[in-house]
Amino acid sequence: MYCVWRGTDKYILVPGDPAAGGELYDLSSDPRETANLAASDAATADELREAIESWVEANRRIGEAFAGDSVTPDGEVLERLRALGYVD
Repeated sequence: MYCVWRGTDKYILVPGDPAAGGELYDLSSDPRETANLAASDAATADELREAIESWVEANRRIGEAFAGDSVTPDGEVLERLRALGYVD
């Protein structure tokens, strides 16, 4: 689940669930988030959904850039990790 705020607008997106759609709330008039405005203010909902999707894609690319071959720690590092209880 992702969420973004802009001013008093809050948009919630559940990725991978097209049936759920997005939820848009105006927190200044609806702080308890009871009236989903996504259908009645589709332009704002679309803008905020696109902001979330852009953020998710950018972070996916960053993760891919840092993903690589695994590194085997040397003996000294392994001993320090064992002392801390991270490895057996």
